[in-house]
Amino acid sequence: MLDIFAAGIVALVFLSLLGYALTGWLLPPALGGLRWAALPWTGYAAFVVLAQFATQAGLNMAQTALLALILALAANGLYLWRGGAWPRELAARPSRVGWVVTGLTALVFLLGVLPLLFYGYHTIIGENWDGEIYLALGEYLRTYAQPALSQAPPNPLLHTLLVPPYSGRTHGLSYFQAALGALTGMPSLV
Repeated sequence: MLDIFAAGIVALVFLSLLGYALTGWLLPPALGGLRWAALPWTGYAAFVVLAQFATQAGLNMAQTALLALILALAANGLYLWRGGAWPRELAARPSRVGWVVTGLTALVFLLGVLPLLFYGYHTIIGENWDGEIYLALGEYLRTYAQPALSQAPPNPLLHTLLVPPYSGRTHGLSYFQAALGALTGMPSLV
């Protein structure tokens, strides 16, 4: 089960790297104590928007994750070059609210992973189609861009992924799951 925590750490670092400059530019100084909790969420939002356009333009998620990292490194470099890591008033110790939000975020992650530790193997939690759709799409998007899914090897769920209204949706979790899989080499189920 260490691979679940390793994937979580890689995800947190990836999203924080993507959200670093954007959080610094967009977060009002009054909310500076929340910056560390906001980093991964800002990174996730930015990645989903980028992935939607990139996959429609013909990039798979391995290419999209690399593009996201290049753009994030450029934005972070520009951010640091134009004013440093954080303004002085934000460099102080995080506020109590910041620690609470960060703690709640960690607790939600642990609550999401805890059942898997008791099962002893990777599995889908839930009784709806989200797991099946997200896992299949996440695996396909690692290799294929969304417009090229019809060229993918057959799968009983492939038709569902290709036919409207499902095919036209933004699949944020699948984008992130596919990128994380491309970065770590782990299958989508993990």
